[in-house]
Amino acid sequence: MIEENEKKQFSESNATISLLTLVPEAEDHERTLVCRAENPRVPDAVLQDEWKLNVHYVPIVTLKLGASLNPGYIKEGDDVYFECNVKANPKSHKLTWYKGMKEIQHNASAGIILSDQSLVLQSVTRSAAGDYSCLASNKEGSTTSNSVTLQIRYAPMCKVFNDGEVYGALKQETVQLLCTVDSSPPPTSFSWTFNNSGETIQLSPNLYTVSGYTSTLNYKPTTDMDYGSILCTASNVVGKQGVPCLYKLVAAGRPMPLQNCSVVNQSSNSLQVECTEGFDGGLLQTFYMEVLELPSLMVST
Repeated sequence: MIEENEKKQFSESNATISLLTLVPEAEDHERTLVCRAENPRVPDAVLQDEWKLNVHYVPIVTLKLGASLNPGYIKEGDDVYFECNVKANPKSHKLTWYKGMKEIQHNASAGIILSDQSLVLQSVTRSAAGDYSCLASNKEGSTTSNSVTLQIRYAPMCKVFNDGEVYGALKQETVQLLCTVDSSPPPTSFSWTFNNSGETIQLSPNLYTVSGYTSTLNYKPTTDMDYGSILCTASNVVGKQGVPCLYKLVAAGRPMPLQNCSVVNQSSNSLQVECTEGFDGGLLQTFYMEVLELPSLMVST
């Protein structure tokens, strides 16, 4: 029964007028408003009128992951769907999906399906991770839903892909190799192996340390057989790294001569020369240029 903001007016003709000031809210839509008059001196004398409220309001929007999904255990290759629940009067005429600030478009061939009030992502990859939201519009305005964060779990992979980075080391010299991976959740273990002439040897855990997403190997070649390929593999609860991080250890030697040198910019007081570097011998190279005076061929700088 509504009593607040209600005013009654009486007249000499025994007519009574009741005035009600009501500010309806969204939840009042389709509720029934009843005005009832009773006189306690006249038994069973009741008069009433009623109106069904038609309240217009901007959409009320809530977003959630599909009920069958566990947000903490979605991995690459899984199908994911979102449900956008919209309550509006009049009905929403447009529903837009966003990942972050970027609008999502229907693309069935890419596994992105928009259907009614749902978004389906088929066979997700780690690139699908992020914050998702939906926006509903009707004649009263537009409302954006809450944001739902999608986390994708995936096995480790090399942070920086390289097809066998070459390291040079002298015998009895310790070379330090860093293996950094990308994974979700973080890696639970690392392993290092050495391969030479088809023979694979598991390296002792005493030779390497682990800190978060990085494992550091301290390796010392002592004989010619200690040079070859070194592989780093990480694992997490999702699985084992598919493609190991590869390092090639070679005996350090002299660098090869530069090739295809040419002058690319020359002025009265400067000279620019470009060359193609040769094999660095497995070590960091330092380059020097000499300028000779003609015809004596004396070094001027």
